[in-house]
Amino acid sequence: MLKNIFKNWLPFIALTLLLFAGCGPSLREARIVLDEAKEYQEAVTRTGITEKISEDVSTARRRYAEAEQSYLDRYYQRAMDYARESITASKRILLQGITRSVVMMKEEIIKKQEENPATPLKKLIPRLDEILQFANRIQADNQELENLSLVRTASISSDLRLYEEDIKSSQQEKLQSDISFALGKYELADEGKIALDRFADKIIAIIDENLKLFPDKPILLQIDVYGYTDSSGFLSDGGNRQKRIFLNQRLSELRAKSVSTHLNQYLSSKMVPYAQKVSIQHGKVTGKGEELPAGVAVSSQVNNPQRRICQIFSTAVHDIIK
Repeated sequence: MLKNIFKNWLPFIALTLLLFAGCGPSLREARIVLDEAKEYQEAVTRTGITEKISEDVSTARRRYAEAEQSYLDRYYQRAMDYARESITASKRILLQGITRSVVMMKEEIIKKQEENPATPLKKLIPRLDEILQFANRIQADNQELENLSLVRTASISSDLRLYEEDIKSSQQEKLQSDISFALGKYELADEGKIALDRFADKIIAIIDENLKLFPDKPILLQIDVYGYTDSSGFLSDGGNRQKRIFLNQRLSELRAKSVSTHLNQYLSSKMVPYAQKVSIQHGKVTGKGEELPAGVAVSSQVNNPQRRICQIFSTAVHDIIK
């Protein structure tokens, strides 16, 4: 009798088991989510963020390990739940890494802008602000966090690496007037030309390295020059203070122009192989006259060689921030 009852119910039991099996996630579905969690884990590792910086790191790792174990134990729904928790934690870490990078870059750019107000790097700040606002908004909204894709964070991280190279490529040089120009003159002496050529070769090496890192990203090179003098007088000023200031201002302008012209001519001749990838933009050429250069202390010394300089700033930025 029991055998007959079981026999009659067997099709129903089989159908029920089949329906339940259809309701749960499959091995393949679980594997897809786990693979996504693994990709996020690898992306987190590349950020260099550790548990000391973010508690989410340990959460992401633990949940991923639990997801893998549940998968091996054939608890596919549990595996997927753990994997999604790992992904969410990883997304927060990536956004924290983006925020951290942006803040550091902005601080560096502001510092460089204080040294050289004409730096093209300042054009990066609005873009960095956009990224910062995006990261903050996503972190504050669970729904947006869930919808955030790894492709989107990878794209932002790629841009930030590019901006980081732009900041690193920014160079400056101090040309001492005493060895670069004759007294009261603005024509470059041989020593000055040699020093400028050496600086230009350094710029070219940086650009070459940049093009190897980002071969499909064109570069805009800008050279800014600021000329300074001390407060010594000229025989022609007759001891007149206003005339002295005017003559020193004019001398600083002409020296800055000489430096800019030589550098741009030298770089243009050397940049022929890079013509399709690098464009040279004439930057700011300014005479500061008797103003104190940055970092030079106020002194009663009139004839101060630390004030007789040309300050040169080279910035190679990728054209995406034009």
